[in-house]
Amino acid sequence: MSPYTDSVFLGVKDSSEKREASVAGAVAAAHYIRSIAPIYGVPVVLHTDHCAKKLLPWLDGMLDEDERFFKEQGTPLWSSHMIDLSEESVQENIETTAKYLKRAAPMKQWVRYILYPEYSGLWD
Repeated sequence: MSPYTDSVFLGVKDSSEKREASVAGAVAAAHYIRSIAPIYGVPVVLHTDHCAKKLLPWLDGMLDEDERFFKEQGTPLWSSHMIDLSEESVQENIETTAKYLKRAAPMKQWVRYILYPEYSGLWD
């Protein structure tokens, strides 16, 4: 999931500060997937992808829902979230990601992150 596909799920393009439409779209999509998975007999594994700094309110909203869902169901709504702060300093990236890891840890939820820009020449 991404904030762009989530807002499309609602039929709107969200550029608001708190990303309410993107959060609502992500939550609606996640609940929809969870509601039909038993019909197909498949496990639910939901991941978000490449959350940049400007999109952290989207992640905050989903984590709010993860925590609410976890209290009710014993599992977070999403299996993992991905933070992509590769455009930020390494120090800021680590500090910000650590805050999200601490929030996700009680739910046994994975947080993936990108530390360096993917095409920075590091691997040349």
